[in-house]
Amino acid sequence: MLRKIAALFKRSRLVPIQPRDTAEPVAANATLRVISLLSPDIAAELGGLSQQAICGSFIGDDNAPESFRPNPVFVALMHQVIKKEGPRDADLCAAAAEQREGWVYVIDLRTPDGPQGRVPLEDIVGGFEVQQCQLTR
Repeated sequence: MLRKIAALFKRSRLVPIQPRDTAEPVAANATLRVISLLSPDIAAELGGLSQQAICGSFIGDDNAPESFRPNPVFVALMHQVIKKEGPRDADLCAAAAEQREGWVYVIDLRTPDGPQGRVPLEDIVGGFEVQQCQLTR
């Protein structure tokens, strides 16, 4: 699925990076740092980062998870790709066949207990209903 996302980045229009609306004010001299799935080399090759390629940002020098601000444009793109490509993903289809009925989930593999352990809601990236061993949504 990451290859599909990367291909979309290459067709994206570059836009200026602006801090999202945040609950707290952003100082005019604050440093905005962004996180992307693209390497710096690929970003340079593309001439910069499109808004879709920016996972989110940190404002200032704090790397604490609480200071991370997700980029809604990236989140929407990720959901679009998961929705479109999930039913074609061999691993998800195999999980559906094994599950037979119920739900299978796309889980952030960085979740503390691993994908087979207790998974917090924020680590569930997407879900597909399974009926008769097939993904339905």
